[in-house]
Amino acid sequence: MKPGYDPIVVELDNGWAVIATSREWLAGQPVEIFLRRRGYWTELDDGGEAIRRSGKPEGWLEAADRIAATEGMNVSRNGVVGVKYGERSGHDPDEITGRLAHTARAIYLTLLDLSEE
Repeated sequence: MKPGYDPIVVELDNGWAVIATSREWLAGQPVEIFLRRRGYWTELDDGGEAIRRSGKPEGWLEAADRIAATEGMNVSRNGVVGVKYGERSGHDPDEITGRLAHTARAIYLTLLDLSEE
């Protein structure tokens, strides 16, 4: 298992599980992933945190989408980084959660760089 791919469920509320990963936005601030199961589907997202933390510099959506696409993730126009998959898809939930945390953090760091340009 790659570093950062070891999620721990820290809270369960209204059908959503909040998962703290070993990835950190900053020291002591874990990247949290929100998980919800809806029938056959599992939805995972960062709650919009990567974009909220970095802001929306010019070209943010294109840059974020490019990074997300390389990992098979999506970015919505309102700034949520996420993915949805079916229970029979064969995906490893821990791996995909860790990959989403890694992707959200990579987007955050890239957008911080865009803000400084």
